[in-house]
Formats: sequence, structure tokens, C-alpha cells
Amino acid sequence: MRDDISERRQLAVGRAIAAKVRADPDRVLALGRRNLARMRAMPSLKRAGRWLDEWERVINEGSAAVAELLSEQGEHGHDMRRTMPFAGALTNEERWAVLREVYREVA
Repeated sequence: MRDDISERRQLAVGRAIAAKVRADPDRVLALGRRNLARMRAMPSLKRAGRWLDEWERVINEGSAAVAELLSEQGEHGHDMRRTMPFAGALTNEERWAVLREVYREVA
């Protein structure tokens, strides 16, 4: 069984990134493309190829598709957020604020 807190954190971060995608799609999608290229070059992520392929397809569909996937609940959304290529989309402060809110909700 998946850790509920971990899933909440992952979904909350995904939703925060989705908001960034909606606010500044060109910058965030470009960041996703750059990160995706780096991720594909990492031998440790060789087995994640199918998820990276899907991220590439979704990024190419545009910001609405990316925001939807980042916010998707359920197994598919969970699996895709595990390999989301949007590191750097949130500042450290933004990320910590999201995580603090999750911990407040579960406390």
C-alpha cells in the first residue's frame, strides 16, 4: 500500500507545478523539455523510458495537457509524477510552503 503522506506530498507538488505551467507555460514547458533530455541521458533512468516517452508526448500536447497530468489523481497520475521532468519549476520556498501545507492538513 502506498504511503498516504507521500502521495499527498507528490500530488500537492504536482498541483503547484501545474499552476506554474498555467501561469508561465513557455518557461515551464521549456524547462520540462531540457530536464527530459537530461533524464534520458541518465543510465539510472533507463527503465523509466515509457514514462519519459509519455511526458514528451504530453509536453508536446501543450500546457493544458501537462497541467492536467500533474494534477491527475489515481495510479496513472501517481506513476507519472514519479518521473515528472519539472525539477526547478518551483523555488525552494514555494516547494517548502506546499509541503508545510500538506503536513498541516494531516496533523
